[in-house]
Amino acid sequence: MMMFWAIAFLLVLFALAFVILPLLKNNNKQESNNSNQSRLNIKLAMLLAALVPIVVLTLYSQLGAQTELTMTSRLHQPNSTPAQRTQAMEQWLQQHPEDTNVLYVLASEHISAQQFDKALNIYRRLYQLTGKHAHISAQLAQILFLTENQKVTDEVRRLYQESLVLDANNNTALGLKGIDAFEQTQYAEAVDAWQRAIQNEQDPYTRQALASGIIEAKRMLQKKPESIQ
Repeated sequence: MMMFWAIAFLLVLFALAFVILPLLKNNNKQESNNSNQSRLNIKLAMLLAALVPIVVLTLYSQLGAQTELTMTSRLHQPNSTPAQRTQAMEQWLQQHPEDTNVLYVLASEHISAQQFDKALNIYRRLYQLTGKHAHISAQLAQILFLTENQKVTDEVRRLYQESLVLDANNNTALGLKGIDAFEQTQYAEAVDAWQRAIQNEQDPYTRQALASGIIEAKRMLQKKPESIQ
């Protein structure tokens, strides 16, 4: 058990160090010069920060003892590289193609490497294997959002709405709902969605991103009447 948590913790640290923190730092540098890019970085950091911890926790809650012992022994090799961990999981999945637990971890590896197309393929498999599940629907919507150049497509909208029907407090789905509303200049709805999300969010980086989004939406809400006149 301790070996599994060590690996899970390392995956989270990897995502924070190489994906999320650089985005937030870049956002601070660009904030005064490019507000559109700044908001885009906030969205992307918020989504990535929410994704990895949820994947790891969901993985552990459903992980069977045999899978844990086998895969942790393979993954926890001294000086193992992301490529080696990925190869070990892919080999495992050749024999166990419906092992949703390993699929979760493999998807997180691809996300950490910003290989969103590969992560998308895995989440589509998970969606088919698990049926309608609030967590999977929300995560699939999020990966689609990233692969579609941070655009809320009809499929992204359908999936996050499906997630919220199953779980009205799903933070990932609420985050996407807020982005969708913001892009449609429905700033009050964006504020409501992000405020609901931040109430249950424990991750400090995600809370920071949500808070920044709320401030921006409120600012735009104050300016909106002027643009209508």
